[in-house]
Amino acid sequence: MNNGEKEALILIRRGSIRSRAELARTLRISRPTASVIVDSLLKNSFIREAGRGRSTGGKAPTLLSVREEINHILGLDLGYKSRLSAVLLDGTGTVLRKKEYEFDPNSLEDIGEKSYTAMQELAGSLTVNGAGVALSGIVEKNTGKVLKSINPLFTGYKIKEVLSEKLDLPVFVENRSRMAAYSEAYGGAADQEKDFALISLGRSIGAAFWLNGQLFTGQSEIRNLRLKKKKTFEEALALSGTSCDATGEIISCCADGLGQLLEIMGMERIVLAGRFADMGKDFASQLEKELNKEHICKVTIAKFGRFSAARGAAFLQGEKIL
Repeated sequence: MNNGEKEALILIRRGSIRSRAELARTLRISRPTASVIVDSLLKNSFIREAGRGRSTGGKAPTLLSVREEINHILGLDLGYKSRLSAVLLDGTGTVLRKKEYEFDPNSLEDIGEKSYTAMQELAGSLTVNGAGVALSGIVEKNTGKVLKSINPLFTGYKIKEVLSEKLDLPVFVENRSRMAAYSEAYGGAADQEKDFALISLGRSIGAAFWLNGQLFTGQSEIRNLRLKKKKTFEEALALSGTSCDATGEIISCCADGLGQLLEIMGMERIVLAGRFADMGKDFASQLEKELNKEHICKVTIAKFGRFSAARGAAFLQGEKIL
């Protein structure tokens, strides 16, 4: 597969393009060249034709879709204190199965065992081609080296080495907020959006920014934002303070912290992932109402909820393997 074919395959998988004409416009190539690329992907069974789209005056375009069977990827989220969220994706990025497991946060061996169990239970007879791992911490781009983590066991290459050996798969490691943003940008709550902020609540609170259709590659630490109530953002959202009785106070704290973020970034959409999905269906609308007293902003809960980071890690690993 040449570079043009790889780029086209990734765009089709992301849902960014659906036809030969869109491919030509997006890659700024001629329609005959786009057709050559598509025909090659069809011939090699990477994609399929998926019916006709809507006509804009001429012949209705033939729609393109990635084949589900081109790969299966395991996604693991280790961002919670002792809970592993696992998903299995097909070639299109669709979640086939998902499940959560308890693990010992002080034992790399147990994390490896639970990850292996997840792969066996979710995949069944399917062949798994790789694994994507999301965790709370700062991860060096391209290498998977964990520079800093809320769980010291994950620092360095330890988690990547343990899981690569246990699963016998290529393993990709990244920050969980960044992976949740990737997940929600393609098929999620912010599908095909150009700009949004994703705020993830797990064992810590993290943020990732999607700017002009791409993931911002710098560090995005918001947990130490100082709120009006003299607490940091992370202290205000500590596990002990997230009971149902404290929902109003949590909304107030979130509006304070995220309001500061909006002042700096000028975002108009915020996606809430991780434990925010546990705070009730009305949480996002109540937070949006509070924020809109001073800012114009749309707030939504991540489509993939607590599994968003796991799906994002698997989705990106799927692209890397392609």
